[in-house]
Amino acid sequence: MPLLVRLILALALALSPFQDKAALTPEPDANAQKETLKKVKELFKDEYAKKSPADQQALGRKLLQNGIDTADDLVVKFVLLKEARELSVAAGDVETALRSVDETVKSYSVDGASLKLGVLGKIAVKEPDAARTAAKAYLALVAEAVAAESFDAASSAATRAEALAKVALDVPLSLRVAETKAEVASLKAEAGRVKPLIEKPGPNDAEAIGRYLCFVKGDWDAGLPQLIAGAKPPIKTAAEKEALKPQDAASQVDLADLWWEVAQKEKSAWRRERIVARAKSWLDQAAPSAAGLVKVKLQKRMDDIEALQPGYVNLLKMVDPAKDAVAGVWKLDEGKLVSPPGRLIRLEFPYQPPAEYDFRVVFSRLSGANNVSQVLSRQGKGFTWIMELGLSRGGFGLCRGLWITDAANPSISPIVATQNDPGPHTSVLEVRKDRVRCFFNGKLVRDYKTDYSDLSMNPEWKLRSEQLLGLGTWESVAEFQRVEVIEVSGKGKRLR
Repeated sequence: MPLLVRLILALALALSPFQDKAALTPEPDANAQKETLKKVKELFKDEYAKKSPADQQALGRKLLQNGIDTADDLVVKFVLLKEARELSVAAGDVETALRSVDETVKSYSVDGASLKLGVLGKIAVKEPDAARTAAKAYLALVAEAVAAESFDAASSAATRAEALAKVALDVPLSLRVAETKAEVASLKAEAGRVKPLIEKPGPNDAEAIGRYLCFVKGDWDAGLPQLIAGAKPPIKTAAEKEALKPQDAASQVDLADLWWEVAQKEKSAWRRERIVARAKSWLDQAAPSAAGLVKVKLQKRMDDIEALQPGYVNLLKMVDPAKDAVAGVWKLDEGKLVSPPGRLIRLEFPYQPPAEYDFRVVFSRLSGANNVSQVLSRQGKGFTWIMELGLSRGGFGLCRGLWITDAANPSISPIVATQNDPGPHTSVLEVRKDRVRCFFNGKLVRDYKTDYSDLSMNPEWKLRSEQLLGLGTWESVAEFQRVEVIEVSGKGKRLR
């Protein structure tokens, strides 16, 4: 997985916990830091003497771990974490640098969002795709900064995201960033109004406090009692059900639906996003034990939530197997698309993708041990990504006129899958102007640079139109649980 993609995940999933900064240790005196750093460098002088990026990266990680393990000397701990961050940034190890910030925030009264802003600012962005990913990383940082009430850092992150989104030529992302940037100022103003109320609450302030803590900061533990005390239905109803801490899937899905209802009435995109995230958290809890109609209801709501993502297209919702099958009798079974047995089995979707997009499928093999394929299109020209799971390999066909069975095909890539593993498997193809990146079960298996002149359709695998996306199987019966597109640059065309 590319570095910046991992970076977004790190920022989205490891936001600093809400803490009382007054209870944390202040940053140590500068002179004490300087003296301690001398001792650290003397202790690790052999490692400091090695100057290659790999050696410096290893040293940064070693210092980070020592900082985590140090509990009896807060000056030493601070210096180890700070030095780990600086070495890691210099070595290009952004993930370790961000981890060092997270560890520092746990023990010291520092502005973690500003520190992360400094780390992100050192990432080199040289092409539109990297700019798009970096912009999303800055958006994730905006959320962390607002949660920490570090509004200046949030504004800076939003400004940088705005500039990068323009470089990326990504219209949906630009609109999302502009909306976020505009809201940061109003969120700061709301914090100015509500924080004095938190310190000295009046009899009618509970709702304002609860809405700020839950819907702006995302601090639900502190905010829910306030919503129970002062809000009106449906917010009050949802908060009261939260207090019951439902354990069964049906009640958890019902609670998610209540928060979804609240979100639909919220005008602020920022607040709506946090409310929807709360609904999703309850759906995630319900998913392992949901069954029957509860499972159907859960999946429908998950589809609604995913559809909020800019550029999201659910291809399963527009397919009609009777009309769209090119070869074989396909069927929809409880929202899942199932291919028939046989060879050269194909189906097309009534959808023309834009210039740049992500094509994602989640599938399981019900029988057979051969190919499952995704049919792609780039500006009206079709080509195929073939996954020979029984042989643990994937590749494009035709690539330079060669099928995947030809060892000279330059796109052939190893795929970690066994013949006996039915899945589910996730395949994501990122189609860009100058390359296609192929991910299998979350791992990058191929970054294929191309101007698309070397990619073409095998005549036997063609759809009715090379402008459409599709699926195919060969001696494998596959169940496709998810088939979706994220439109990245431009707008796709729905034909039905």
